[in-house]
Amino acid sequence: MVALALACASPPRATAPAPAAEPQLTATLIRLGNDALRAGDAERARQRFERVLVAEPRSSAARVGRGRALLAAGRREEARAELAAGLALNPNDADAHFALAELAEQSGDAAGARAELERVLALDVGRIDVHVRLADLSGPAPAAPAAGPDDAIARGDAHPYDPRARLAAGEALLARGDGPRAREHLESALVLADIDPASGRRAAELLREHFAEWRERRVVWVHAFADEVLRGDPAWRFQVRFAWLSVSQALEPLLGVRFVVADLGEFRSEGAGFDLSPILEAGRRQNPGLPQQGVVAFFTGRPSPRAAGAWKQGEAELLGRVLAVRLARGEVASRVLAHEVLHLYGAVHVNPEVDALMNPAGQSLALDPWNAAIVKATRGREFGPGGIEANVLPHVDLATMIAAYRAALGANVAMRNAGVVEALEAGGGSARAAAPQARVAMQLDEHLGDVANLVAQLLVRDGRPAAAAQAWENAARLYGPATPRGRRALQNARALARKPGR
Repeated sequence: MVALALACASPPRATAPAPAAEPQLTATLIRLGNDALRAGDAERARQRFERVLVAEPRSSAARVGRGRALLAAGRREEARAELAAGLALNPNDADAHFALAELAEQSGDAAGARAELERVLALDVGRIDVHVRLADLSGPAPAAPAAGPDDAIARGDAHPYDPRARLAAGEALLARGDGPRAREHLESALVLADIDPASGRRAAELLREHFAEWRERRVVWVHAFADEVLRGDPAWRFQVRFAWLSVSQALEPLLGVRFVVADLGEFRSEGAGFDLSPILEAGRRQNPGLPQQGVVAFFTGRPSPRAAGAWKQGEAELLGRVLAVRLARGEVASRVLAHEVLHLYGAVHVNPEVDALMNPAGQSLALDPWNAAIVKATRGREFGPGGIEANVLPHVDLATMIAAYRAALGANVAMRNAGVVEALEAGGGSARAAAPQARVAMQLDEHLGDVANLVAQLLVRDGRPAAAAQAWENAARLYGPATPRGRRALQNARALARKPGR
């Protein structure tokens, strides 16, 4: 049985032991050989692997690489022998088992191909290319109803990528009291919900009804759209499913949410350029009838240009429900997706000097304490029509939310001001000399202005007009008093000041 449910229990990762370290030249040749294979140049790949084998005859990576190159060249029997030699040196080489699956499939041995692919997944459950091949090999279950519980369970095992079959197997196993196996089937049906949303929703209901961990976990449905660049990879559907699974697992301690892809749609980004905002707008324009409930996500495979400039990797509405993310081919674990999801829960950018998840230019996966407090306050939010008024404010403690935002804003503004002072000191008091460093310190000003503007609105709702006026004055300073948004913020502050009883 293909253990697709393992993807629900742990993030995609390789579990095979790492091969012994190769000398630098050997490692470089192996990498170049693999690059040549990906580029379709089997002959050059074979030559590079053979150069390694001259110096390192017991290199399992080079032996398997040569076998894969021979297979790509159509020399099947030589490939089989070379792959067997590589597996004798390292039985846990996933690439060797994948190549043997291809050999079996070419020979008409579907069962042998499936067995080899299952071995690959046992070593690396996140191989989305393997999931695609296994889904093709196993196919959907028969349309006719199962003959009984035994047949339903057998069908779920035999057709692991059919959510209807997985749901039926889970229900039969629940009736027998076999909770662990039932959970495996039901969680897999949930991962595959976009194929049959009714099965996914029923699986979610049963998981909540029968398993304590799921009673504490909310399911948030995602309507995902991929552009033509991302869809160029046959594994794109599994990539999007597993990207949401991976981010769910990463953010589980914070959010207690499982994001589930309810449907997979398409859009075209051609002609929208390389900036992410126009790509997002193209997706929204081409899909005007977006569902009213759930998160809406647009994914593009278009990379950022190499030209100088600030190119967004992701974009999301603060406390909204729409986001856009760039995904590289085959990328599943995405820091950018986690960053943008947290924007939906109200998280804000942090000063560039703070290496944290909410620093878009950083590398850290850790959440700073200010945003942790914001997300803790908003984690009960919904994703439907009506904006913040309907989806956020009725589900939060307003005072706690305001306090979290004011703490985050205060910390970021303090770091921003310290950076400006440091720039002036470094420039000897000359504003011109300090300008480049000061611009770096002030790069979040517009974003912080938006945060101050939000805080002001929340304070008005909480019946604190004086504090709201001060927040709008802060927003005006951050936006720049002469900018359109700065002028509006000042107008709001002055309007509150004129109200009786302020």
